[in-house]
Amino acid sequence: MNSDATVRRGNRLGFAIFRVILAVAGTRGAYLLLLPVTGWYALMDRVARQNALPYLTRRFPAHSKFRLFFDVWRLFYHQGKVLIDRGMVMARPDRYRVSVKRDEAGLLGAGAKGGVVILSHAGAWQATLPFLSRQCTDRKFDLIMRPEENPAADEAFHLAQSEARIRIIPPDQFVDYAAEMVERVENGGFVMTMGDRLYGAAAKDARFFDAPARFPVAPYRLARMLECPLYVLFAVKTGAKEFNVEIREIPPNPQAYANALQRFLEMHPYEGFLFRDCWDSGSE
Repeated sequence: MNSDATVRRGNRLGFAIFRVILAVAGTRGAYLLLLPVTGWYALMDRVARQNALPYLTRRFPAHSKFRLFFDVWRLFYHQGKVLIDRGMVMARPDRYRVSVKRDEAGLLGAGAKGGVVILSHAGAWQATLPFLSRQCTDRKFDLIMRPEENPAADEAFHLAQSEARIRIIPPDQFVDYAAEMVERVENGGFVMTMGDRLYGAAAKDARFFDAPARFPVAPYRLARMLECPLYVLFAVKTGAKEFNVEIREIPPNPQAYANALQRFLEMHPYEGFLFRDCWDSGSE
């Protein structure tokens, strides 16, 4: 599904069919169509299936190979639902409600200074981030994220189409924006970056589901460079048109992030779209 090896799955025709189904039958119709589509991927796409197994075998260590197949299918199905929800929120944001849970030092606090926010390939953060930016009307957001490598997915679901206050910065252009990001954080802005995918960057081990796993050190270095707090953000759909967002400040180290991500995945096991073997020291 959505891993480095599988990002080009899906095409303009496929996404167009889903848009037609959404227009005619709504999200329930699109979810129904998603069942055979994701079942086909789970059955026929060996690479996608293998990319899902490192996480699933550690999340469900007692599951048999037969049961793991259905875990893979369910994971693919949930990822498809996230993409559909993201498209619906971008098209009709007025129909959805987002509740934000945060601690006293959280992202929407009254402090003048901003911070660094760690995102993950988990849950529904892309659907909820525009709502968050609208609640923080006096703050600006920089999102350090690789652009979609599948042009069809980019056209159908790209976050930049829906929210002008969120500026997307490719990681290879980070240096060009560094000075401006420092100024933004000083003035209450936030820099958001992924915490679970290496892409060849420097990494450090952290305990994750009872084994050492590799996580990038960039978010923690960034927080130290900007001299600002570090947060994690997780979002999940809780109703037909409702999302919950949780924001929490954490210490600036990979283990604190790994603990937070594991807690989220223990509660929402099929919302973890890691699709890489972060437990393999040679994996990116």
